[in-house]
Amino acid sequence: MNIKLFTNESSLKITMKIAKLSTVLLLLVCKVTFATDYYVHPNGDDNAVGTNKNSALKTLQSLSSLSLEPGDNIYLAAGETFYGSLKLAGASGSEESPITISSYGDGGSKAIIDAKNMLAAIELVNPKYINVSNIEITADGGTKQKYRAKNAMRLGVLVDINDAIGNTYGYLNFDNIFIHHIFSENPGVDRGDDVATANGTQAYGYGVRLYNSNNHDNTVLTDVSFKNSEIHHIGHTAFKTTSNTNRKPEERRWGNIYNVELIDNYFHDIGGPGIQFGGINGGYVAHNRVHRTGSQIDERMWARGSGMWPWGARDLLIEHNEFTDASGPADSAGFHIDFNCTNVIVQYNLSRNNAGGFIEILGNNENNTYRYNISINDGYRQKGIDGAQDGKVIWLSGFVGKDRPKVAPKNNYIYNNTIFVKSEQTIHFGIHNETQGVVIANNIFAIEGQAEIAPGSEYIADSSGTDSYKDLIITNNLFIHDQIWPDEMFVTDSNPIYEAVTFANKGGNSIADYQITSDHTILASGIDITRLPNDSYGLTGGMQLEKDILGNTIGNHAHIGAVFYETEEVQPAEPQLEPEPEPEQEPEAEEESEPVSEAQPVAESKPEPVESSNGGSMSLFGFAFLILLLAFKRQKMSKDDR
Repeated sequence: MNIKLFTNESSLKITMKIAKLSTVLLLLVCKVTFATDYYVHPNGDDNAVGTNKNSALKTLQSLSSLSLEPGDNIYLAAGETFYGSLKLAGASGSEESPITISSYGDGGSKAIIDAKNMLAAIELVNPKYINVSNIEITADGGTKQKYRAKNAMRLGVLVDINDAIGNTYGYLNFDNIFIHHIFSENPGVDRGDDVATANGTQAYGYGVRLYNSNNHDNTVLTDVSFKNSEIHHIGHTAFKTTSNTNRKPEERRWGNIYNVELIDNYFHDIGGPGIQFGGINGGYVAHNRVHRTGSQIDERMWARGSGMWPWGARDLLIEHNEFTDASGPADSAGFHIDFNCTNVIVQYNLSRNNAGGFIEILGNNENNTYRYNISINDGYRQKGIDGAQDGKVIWLSGFVGKDRPKVAPKNNYIYNNTIFVKSEQTIHFGIHNETQGVVIANNIFAIEGQAEIAPGSEYIADSSGTDSYKDLIITNNLFIHDQIWPDEMFVTDSNPIYEAVTFANKGGNSIADYQITSDHTILASGIDITRLPNDSYGLTGGMQLEKDILGNTIGNHAHIGAVFYETEEVQPAEPQLEPEPEPEQEPEAEEESEPVSEAQPVAESKPEPVESSNGGSMSLFGFAFLILLLAFKRQKMSKDDR
């Protein structure tokens, strides 16, 4: 009897566990079954259900009132233009079931959002797990709008984190987005001397902006990806992030934006910088083409900007990009490291014809590197012409903000770069005389023109005779003649190599043009790059790379220049860079700037949305039904035992 009672209790417990499992499965079935597709078409009706193509919604504004769930999809009709703004506040998908915003329809075209008069074409407030793809965006002037009722601007995409509690947001993917002609002002605006201000004080347009500022100290925006997209004709910056950082060098604090990646994008004809990372912790920028930043082909553009610059950022890897034709009276390098940055690795990039220069490391920067890059005719800007600063091939500055005492950079590494400058061009060098550690080694300085020291007392020896710098290791660089390193510099190369080298195509525009084609065995005599004496950190991933800029295996062979030189004659590889597209209006350029060719369209990868189906859900439902049936039979057998 006792045994039977024990058996019946066990059966009841098993039945209860099976019932709980069945409930969980049924909840999962319901969740999968009720993910919803919403369609929007200009000929639709905002009073319609919107859940199929034949009963589509009409306007973007109708989407703001939807209570979106994980797995829901928003589809805009391809080839159609939608006026206004697509704004979602608090929309949250999940890792397994993100919310999707994309185009639907045949023909391979994108839906177009025209956000003239609006703050942003797509505005995501406190979002989580959202994928946006195959959308075209424009916002060409109109009524001024202000972000958070403060700063007037207009944006293609705005990600706005506004949270005083301390939550985590993000996990956003943008793919195949086409953003163009984003201007806050209408044509006819007079910018005056706004180009002389640090970041512009007037209203401008931006392609993409990520904001996580003035929030709780623990509020985080993380994991944002922007790929396979094109941005052009932007008033200011193409892609910009903003997060609170502490500007005081002695109390450095990083921002709260993490893990941002930009891959395979094309940014061109931008009024300001191409990419600006402020307050970033962890970023990967690779295989992007950034051409003609600081453009002034439209009067509404700022007309100044580097291809990319980080500020108050750390742990960035910048590789296999093109930064070309930046212009403007200040900054406007290919890639420059603004102040308060650490562990920014710049490698395998092409920098060409940038007015401001090639290497620019401002104050309070430490443990950054430029290595295995090729620079062609960078730094041509001349001081005093239209209020411009000098362009510089190498510039280590102490600048940490206007009217602040300078703080020289510390423990930075510049090695195995190839630098070519044509004979018509005068370039400048500047190394702050309080620099606390730098390595400049194994570089090729093929500078045919005149070289001078940058103006400023901080770039010459301290007149008091008290040297404030330390750990300056400048050695084993190759110079094509002995007049390149300025005599006025307070430090010189301790072991210079003077030798004329023969490039595959001197003056060419591609990386492959700067392979060495004649027998220069001296190039195989590079030195190993090691950490500076007072550097306890070094570089993330170490000092030595396995491959050169062309992908040739280096092995353990220290060498000179960005391309690994073997003792036998090197055959030039085919240039790997795509032809440069032609702007709508010819930008101002120096004489002998290279011709441009027709733009190549960004490849489409638009998936055709699939109508909701219960195929997968029915399978789960069937399984759950079998579990319930088994539980019922088990319970019946238990009753029979009694």
